[in-house]
Amino acid sequence: MKTPNGLLFSLVAFASLVAANAPAEESVTTTLTVDSPVLASRGDAIVTQADFDIYLAQIPEEDRAPFLSSPQRVGDILDRLLRARQIYRKAEAEEVWQEPVASASLYQGLVMAGADYYLNRIVWPNAKLPDYEQQARELFLTRPDLVRPPVEATFTGFFVAAEPVRGELDAMRSIINVYDMLREGSDFDELTGEYSEQDPYYSASGRVENVPLNRLEASFSEILSQLPPGEISQPFRTEGGWRIVQLHERGRPEVERFEDVADQAIRVAERRHHQAVRERMFRELSSMPVVFEDNAIADLLQRYGASFSNQSDYEAAVRPATESDD
Repeated sequence: MKTPNGLLFSLVAFASLVAANAPAEESVTTTLTVDSPVLASRGDAIVTQADFDIYLAQIPEEDRAPFLSSPQRVGDILDRLLRARQIYRKAEAEEVWQEPVASASLYQGLVMAGADYYLNRIVWPNAKLPDYEQQARELFLTRPDLVRPPVEATFTGFFVAAEPVRGELDAMRSIINVYDMLREGSDFDELTGEYSEQDPYYSASGRVENVPLNRLEASFSEILSQLPPGEISQPFRTEGGWRIVQLHERGRPEVERFEDVADQAIRVAERRHHQAVRERMFRELSSMPVVFEDNAIADLLQRYGASFSNQSDYEAAVRPATESDD
């Protein structure tokens, strides 16, 4: 329902649980109401300010304003959000959610998203420490392997841009021509200086010093991780175009002072605390016993054509997994 202040939206998600050969039916019902100003609409689909806020929450806070500076990015996200809501409305109009499997699927998605929200937006902010320097210093002394700086590489790169600069086939032909010239003995530095194009990673193509591999996209990092020093790679595809690289050096910087790895050590200390908070909650929840309804295991196995000789033994075998803190 659209209100003067925005959208008042109610979602009722429910799951019907029916045991085989059992007349009784168990229903779980959840009502969710969102009251937020409308940002945009298309047909019967509406995206609210809260909807967009939830999407932006996936982006680091310091990057949100730069992200919003691009109308193209905002339009792409709005299109995605509106399209999903239009599809949901079509399913609603066709009464898809009245089907038990469909309603259970909807409820399952709501529960999983709700659990994730509670853990990451409620539990963790309340448990998070204001500062992790002390824990980071302890890690530096007791677990230096956890706070080592990332592997760095020094290399020379040749780059050929693909779309939208040129078609994919033209870019592939260009990089293969360069690779053939290298195999025939041409000097890599000379080819790079004369023919390589503007590299989106760096201000200029050519030799690049001490680049942390974890700052590169996965395919780029993997090549540099495996290439022997002095060797030239085969052409490989990365975002924006095709590359050939020659690795000169690869290794980890020597670390003598905490200050050299303070930022990374603090991140590791915070991440370990985050994991510990989650595991503590999981242990607490898993400490409660699981109760199986009469004949529920037999009904489950029968529904899928599976079998087990003894239901009690099966329940006993399942129970340890429900006590895990994973």
